[in-house]
Amino acid sequence: VLIMAAKQLGKEGQAVGVDLWRKVDQSGNDIKATEKNAEIENVADKIVLHTADMMDLPFQDNTYDYVFSSLAIHNIKDKQGREKAVREAFRVLKPGGTLVIVDIVRRKEYLNILKDLSAANISHTLAGWKGWWTGPWMPTHIIVGKKSK
Repeated sequence: VLIMAAKQLGKEGQAVGVDLWRKVDQSGNDIKATEKNAEIENVADKIVLHTADMMDLPFQDNTYDYVFSSLAIHNIKDKQGREKAVREAFRVLKPGGTLVIVDIVRRKEYLNILKDLSAANISHTLAGWKGWWTGPWMPTHIIVGKKSK
């Protein structure tokens, strides 16, 4: 997702990635592998990688135009931690910025947090059959909300 975002950037801008780089959550998850993939895709100069926890992002308020979370928040075991992660993602958005959460579970939880944050233009769609995890009983959800200006 980071590399796809970097490819969409114009001459200016950066795609900033945050991860704990734990192999337990994703096979082969490694900062060096991500850097190598960015080189292969000719976007190494457009990405910045951080080792950080999504529940405590190392960024100032109102910094980013877009924040994407792709199949990550569900890995936080407790509800309070997941809520903190969504709130952190929303905190670092600029006014008018867009938060996109792609995940396989907890759709209602994420939607309720966005409503509580007074997000605008909240939407939910399904990724379709290509987003199924093992089958139709575990679809991938796409939740979007904008930070009011």
